[in-house]
Amino acid sequence: MLFAGATSGAGYTERLTESLTLAIPDEPRLLAVDGEVVEGSAEVVFRKRPAALRVFVPLVHG
Repeated sequence: MLFAGATSGAGYTERLTESLTLAIPDEPRLLAVDGEVVEGSAEVVFRKRPAALRVFVPLVHG
């Protein structure tokens, strides 16, 4: 799932989904991709791929 849990509050709602489509009607359609600003299209689709990102961190000894 793209987001874990379900939360809502003043002006905020969280939904569980595996994809998200954004319509960007006005130009310029600027998006941040890996820290770089790029021109986007009128419609952008985000999808979550299961297990696509694995993060390894060292064991912290306290």
